[in-house]
Amino acid sequence: MTETLDHPDTTAFEVLMNSVLDRMPRPRKEYAAFVDSLSQRERHLLVLTCLNSQVCNGGFAQWVDNGHQGRDTTVVLLALERMQANTTGRLAFCVAQVLDLVKLAIRHVANCDDPEQLTDEEFEYLDRLDHGYYVLSDEFWPLVEGYFLNWIE
Repeated sequence: MTETLDHPDTTAFEVLMNSVLDRMPRPRKEYAAFVDSLSQRERHLLVLTCLNSQVCNGGFAQWVDNGHQGRDTTVVLLALERMQANTTGRLAFCVAQVLDLVKLAIRHVANCDDPEQLTDEEFEYLDRLDHGYYVLSDEFWPLVEGYFLNWIE
């Protein structure tokens, strides 16, 4: 059940995010069609929230292992590029750094012999990218929330 703004612990961003998550189909095979049915704002919100939660929970390796890198890469890159083009100041700077990290992770995984069975050395490289993301995430994510709440078509 989606909480409303009447609940003291629910932010406007959580209401927005829950409005997307509550509609998400449970069978994974329906994910692509669901994402395709979303507005640009909802689609970008979903994939960036997923990226953030996956990387903050288990790093870029988890984002890759859970299949998000394979199916969400194009939209993640579009979302970050749009965000960078439509922001200034600190948010634009943070987005540029996150975009660089995501591109490095994508490029690294693409060059691995078997992206589903990364070697220790390949994991270590992703760990370094994880650290870079963690350093940014406390500042980046609240800025992202504001960006989506103030979305301009």
